[in-house]
Amino acid sequence: MSAMPQLTLERARVYLNLLACLAIVTGLFFSRVALSVGMIVLVSNVVLTKHFLVSWKSYFRKPEYWLFGLFFLLVLISGLYSEHFDGFLERLKGKTAFLLLPLAFCIMNPLERKPLRAILLYVFLLSCGSAIWSLVMYFSDFEAITSAYHQAKVIPTPFHHVRFSVLVAFFAIFGLFMFTRKNFVWKFERWLWLSGGVLLSIYLHILAVRSGLAGYYMATISLTVLYIFQHKKYLQGGAALVLIALLPAAAYFTVPSFKKKLEYMKYDMEMYSKRYVNKKNYSDSRRFLSIEMAINSGMQSPIWGHGYGDIRNEMKKTYRQQFPNLAENNMVNPHNQFAFTFVGLGLMGLFVLLLALLFPLFSQGRWKYPAFLAFNVVLFSSFFTEHTLEDQFGTAIYLFFLLLLMKHPDL
Repeated sequence: MSAMPQLTLERARVYLNLLACLAIVTGLFFSRVALSVGMIVLVSNVVLTKHFLVSWKSYFRKPEYWLFGLFFLLVLISGLYSEHFDGFLERLKGKTAFLLLPLAFCIMNPLERKPLRAILLYVFLLSCGSAIWSLVMYFSDFEAITSAYHQAKVIPTPFHHVRFSVLVAFFAIFGLFMFTRKNFVWKFERWLWLSGGVLLSIYLHILAVRSGLAGYYMATISLTVLYIFQHKKYLQGGAALVLIALLPAAAYFTVPSFKKKLEYMKYDMEMYSKRYVNKKNYSDSRRFLSIEMAINSGMQSPIWGHGYGDIRNEMKKTYRQQFPNLAENNMVNPHNQFAFTFVGLGLMGLFVLLLALLFPLFSQGRWKYPAFLAFNVVLFSSFFTEHTLEDQFGTAIYLFFLLLLMKHPDL
C-alpha cells in the first residue's frame, strides 16, 4: 500500500514540472514575474525532495550540465577581486540560473516526448500569435514605423526585439522541420506547423532584426549541409543553398522594412569607419566600438579578467582613455557575449563558457539532430552581436530550451 502514495507523489511532481515549464514560457511573452516563479517552482520541485541527496551525484557525471555550474563558480570567485560589489551581486543573481536550471533538469524525472512536444507547440503558437499582433501594429502605422527604421527603430514586439527575433528565428525553422515529421496528435497539426513556420519566416524578414536573421540563415545553411551529407542528396541540397542565398535579395526588393534596415546598416558602417560614433542612433557603430573597447579592456587583465562586478566601470575607463569626448550614453557594455565574458573573467572564463556552450551540442552526437542543431546555431550566432546571456530573457531562452531539447534531441 505504501507504494501507491509514493507513485501518486511522483506523478504530481511530474505535473508540477510541466506547469512550471508552461509558466516559464508564458512569462517570456507576458510577465517577468511568471517567468521567475516558473523557474523557482521548477528548481524547488526537483531539489527539495528526500531523493535529492542521492540523485544529485549524477550531476557530476554529466559535463553538459555541470560545466554551466563551473561558469557560475567562476563568476562567484570573481567577486573576490571585483571592486564594485553591488554590481557584482547584480550580475551574480542573474547567473544563478546557470547553476540551478541545469541541476534541476539533470536530476528531474524523465520528461516524455509527448508533453515536451506539447510545450514546444504552445511556444510556437505564442510566437505566431505575437507575430500577428506585431504585424497588426506595424500596418496600423505603416509609413511612420517603416521610416523609423532609418533611426534604428523596429516594429513593436511583446518583449525585447532582439531576444524575440532569436526566438522567432528558431521556431520558424522548427515549424518547417516539424512539418516533415510523423506521428501527429491531430490530422491538421502537420499543416499548422507548416503555416506557422512560413508565417514566422516572413515575419522575421519584416521585423528585420539582425540577430534573428543571422541566426535563421546560419541555421538553415547548417541544416542543409547536414541534410546533404546525411542523405547524399547533393543536387537537391545545392538547389536549396541557392534558394537560401536568393531569399535576402527577394526580401530587399519586396519588404520595405528589410530594405530600410540594410540601407541604415550600410550608412552606419560608413560612420563607424570614419569614427563618427557619438550619435545615439548609430547602433551598429556603438556595437562594434563596444567590442573593440572590450578587447582593449580585457587585454589589461587577460587571464582572470577584471571581475564580473567591474565590467561597466572598466569599460567606461577604456572609453574615456580612447574617446574622451564620447557621450556617456554611447559608452555601452560589450555587444558580444564572448567579449563581455573576456572583460569580466578573462581567458579562463571565456574557455569555460565555450566548453559549456559546445559540449551539449557535440556530446552524444546531438549535432546530428536537426532541431537541436538549429537551436544551438541560432543562439550561438546571437552571441557575436549581443550579450544574450546577461539578461533574464536571454538567459531563460537559451538555458530553458537547450535543457528541454536535451531531453529528446531527436524530436
